Amino acid sequence: MRSDTPDKGGRTNNLKETLLNIGIAIAILGGSYVIMHFFARAMYVRCESCAILNARRRANCRACGNQLRK
Repeated sequence: MRSDTPDKGGRTNNLKETLLNIGIAIAILGGSYVIMHFFARAMYVRCESCAILNARRRANCRACGNQLRK
């Protein structure tokens, strides 16, 4: 659907394609962040005293040795 004026129509079309590509890239990055966040929450527990991430299967923190809440 090109306009009669090639310069103006071409610029508008390029701008629309660029904005669409930026939107798709943001959607892909945002989606991968959400998936990564849910996997990390399911696999790790943060120690309340030292804030180190520990595997959920651990009973004690690997850095400070405090008992982890599950």
